[in-house]
Amino acid sequence: MLVFRWGFSAVLMTLLFWYAGKAINSGSYAAIGGRGWRPSSVAGSWRWFGSRPVVDWVGRAFGSLYDGGDDEVESKPFYSIFQALRTKGKYLEALAEVRRQLDKFPNDFEGQMFPGGVAG
Repeated sequence: MLVFRWGFSAVLMTLLFWYAGKAINSGSYAAIGGRGWRPSSVAGSWRWFGSRPVVDWVGRAFGSLYDGGDDEVESKPFYSIFQALRTKGKYLEALAEVRRQLDKFPNDFEGQMFPGGVAG
């Protein structure tokens, strides 16, 4: 894709300089600042900046405001199952869930303080 962009830009610049040289030789300097530069600059900027890399960059910038970007998510234990089981009165299953989470995360202070944890 990059090679295509280089080729496209080379063709555009060649045409642009040819048109500018023709306008200068004819003595029409207004053509350089007017009609001659606009179409080629719009086409060139669209080819380089209106395509996927820029759209991806802008999209990632706005998306990271909502999803945290490319940062790694820190894994942590889920004690919501324990709390739901305890609320339902299923105490043995709740204790088993605390122990299951502590097997995965043995140094988790919150889990150690729950009943069935190391300190509980």
